[in-house]
Amino acid sequence: MKNTFIYTILLSMFSLQAMAQFKISGKVTNASNNTPLEAVSVKVKGTQAGTTTDAAGNYTIELKNANTTLVFSSTGFMEQEQSAAGKASVNVQLQERQNSLNEVLVIGYGTARKSDLTGAVTSIKGEQLVDKPVANISQALQGKIAGVDVSINSNAPGAAAKVRVRGIGSINSNIDPLYVIDGVVGVDPNSINPLDVASLEVLKDASSTAIYGSRGANGVIMITTKRGTKGRTSISYEGNGNVSQLYRHVPTLNSDQFIQVYNQAFANGQKFDPAGAVWAPPAALNHTNFPKLFDANDKPLYNTNWEKETYKPSYSQSHQLNIQGGSEKSVYSLSLGYLNQHGLTPTSAFKRYSIKMTMDNDVKDWLRIGGNINLVSSAQRLVSDGNGGLNVPRDVSEEVPIVPIKYPDGTWAGNYDIAGLEGAPNPIQVANERYTLNNNLQMLGDVYMLFHLSKDLDFRTDLGYNLSSQKNNFYSSLNLPHLSQDQGGVADINAYSNYYWQTENYLTWNKKINSHQRM
Repeated sequence: MKNTFIYTILLSMFSLQAMAQFKISGKVTNASNNTPLEAVSVKVKGTQAGTTTDAAGNYTIELKNANTTLVFSSTGFMEQEQSAAGKASVNVQLQERQNSLNEVLVIGYGTARKSDLTGAVTSIKGEQLVDKPVANISQALQGKIAGVDVSINSNAPGAAAKVRVRGIGSINSNIDPLYVIDGVVGVDPNSINPLDVASLEVLKDASSTAIYGSRGANGVIMITTKRGTKGRTSISYEGNGNVSQLYRHVPTLNSDQFIQVYNQAFANGQKFDPAGAVWAPPAALNHTNFPKLFDANDKPLYNTNWEKETYKPSYSQSHQLNIQGGSEKSVYSLSLGYLNQHGLTPTSAFKRYSIKMTMDNDVKDWLRIGGNINLVSSAQRLVSDGNGGLNVPRDVSEEVPIVPIKYPDGTWAGNYDIAGLEGAPNPIQVANERYTLNNNLQMLGDVYMLFHLSKDLDFRTDLGYNLSSQKNNFYSSLNLPHLSQDQGGVADINAYSNYYWQTENYLTWNKKINSHQRM
């Protein structure tokens, strides 16, 4: 009994010590975009005990008192307290400080402080827009702005996404928003490099889009590109590479399984035909009838998984070089961009070269002149994906495994090599011998003069331009088996140019009465 009593006391002491210290963990994220926050201070309130979050926003801290309050703080964010009582983990979302109300936004023919706006305007910074590798601005918008619907309907390299600001208001009419880039109206946003974007504003309601009239009926997306900054010349480089692959492959029959199903299907067709008719039986799958496909023992020579042979991992890369600087009176910037994106479908690709230059110069105390020029050259190769039997995704699903991609002599193979077999052309042959080449060249920019007429009154005159040329080439090989054998080869070339100029002249009166009132 005495020993039992001593053991009980010892166990109680160990239990109390174990209860006296325990660990609690959690994650700290940004409330605005749910990204993890690194180096956030996590302290026990009223003590010096604490820790910081790692690169993933995670932390672990040891507490001595169950009724403890944790204090989370980080530069640029509002401090937050959370009780740890009875909890094994505490996850926190920190709010950014509200000094962003003084942020200046571009709205039509001028600017305004965010706190002065009454219309529905949403803004996003350029670095937030390109936090993941994307080919164009429409793709970059996906998941970034509440109320803006972005859908990607094509996996083709360089393909643009569909952006909807005000939902679907019409079935037949155009419902795309109006894009304004550096003041130039009606520009295709996917022609410029997303890495050149400084900020993007979405004007949603009637009051904020009124100055654009009916053109802004589907909303307006205003894009401001980067310009030079005062200070010594700085050079920066940004690059990335990524590999894309099919999420999963659909299980398909191998050659032996296909032959078994092929023979069984023919037998079932004869047995259950309600009309009692028997079609001409297809040739038996053996070496005698198909020496290219079977060996002397009637075993298939090939076992092709068409999905894996067609959709292979693809590599993409992008590079951006930025140079900027200036003095008190003159600032400049230069950016060079390169993107090379390959698709999962063979031969599909997108390549873009871009160069952007800006200059702003205070010629006199009362006069500033400047401008920017953006040159973009792009080439896109699209494979056939929607024309009956000459459709790569469909052909992949119809091609049989006993047929190779090519025979040893280099000629293309396909279902058409098996007499009486329904099916499609070789999808890899279609990708190589039936395609569209889209070549685009665009020059976009503006030149301006800003006159300071008085302390509060400015006059600005702008000349904006958007010059573009496009050449679309379609080619279908003479050697490609068509559904219509008399169609033969096809070659088609379309070219067009578009020249757009705009001028704007406006006065800006900005009167500051005191620190709280302005006009």
